[in-house]
Amino acid sequence: MSAPTARAWEESYEEHEGGQGEGDEWPEPEERSATAPRHLAGWLFADLFLVLFVLVLGLLPPAPREKKEPVVDPTGSAPASDAPPGGKAVAGGIDPKYHTVGVALSAQSTVRAGQRKALTSADAAKVTAAVAREVARSGNGRRVGMLITFGGAPHFEENARTLARHTNAALLKEAPKLFCGGNVGTRPFWDGDPLGDGRRSYDAVRVDVYYTNSCEED
Repeated sequence: MSAPTARAWEESYEEHEGGQGEGDEWPEPEERSATAPRHLAGWLFADLFLVLFVLVLGLLPPAPREKKEPVVDPTGSAPASDAPPGGKAVAGGIDPKYHTVGVALSAQSTVRAGQRKALTSADAAKVTAAVAREVARSGNGRRVGMLITFGGAPHFEENARTLARHTNAALLKEAPKLFCGGNVGTRPFWDGDPLGDGRRSYDAVRVDVYYTNSCEED
């Protein structure tokens, strides 16, 4: 018997290892893609359903608002309007637009604020008159709902805050009709340039006046 040839050894090795014979063919790319996992179709359907659900929600009309029935006055007179005389509706609460009033006080008022319980009568009258003029000019019939006052000092001093606190108290005491009863917020602060002129820091206050659009007194 003759020894096996090299070709015979190669064919025997391919058959032993489960190799591919010469006559076999690999599947074409189209045939391989047809065997892709079919469970991916379920995820695709779920995504499409979610997109359609969001689109339908966006196309739904808004919920109708509840119509407020007019109040009938038994006297037969027309119901009062919530709008101001000018015809423009104004939201209730504090108007965020404030009006500033700067007042120069008597000498040593900042330094002596810690030694006093209130402004001097002259300073109280001066501040009250200045704020009353501003309310008459810009208030449009409204009352003051909040005061933020800054006492003057070149750097932070507790006396400056005390001066601002005394100013708020003097305004509420001297001109109560300018304010919305007891519903008035006051805050004392310090300011290095209360008049905004860069020249006077001591012995001056700046009052920021906030109006209330609907005043309900206590």
